[in-house]
Amino acid sequence: MPKERMPVTSDGAVHAVAAAEAKGSDRPEQYQQAPGHEHLRIALQDYTAHTVPALNIADHAQQIYQANQAAGL
Repeated sequence: MPKERMPVTSDGAVHAVAAAEAKGSDRPEQYQQAPGHEHLRIALQDYTAHTVPALNIADHAQQIYQANQAAGL
């Protein structure tokens, strides 16, 4: 996939964090990776906010616990 240039304006603190996180890579590489990381963060946040409650994991865990207690486990 061809790369495109995109101008970005950010706070100095953002530059400091990017430089600290670079650890062997450079800041431009960090900025290239940032949208992907942001996408993953948003996806995980959406998953935990919507999918996890819909799974009723706590209710399922309670049922398993009660079944184990009834079986003497």
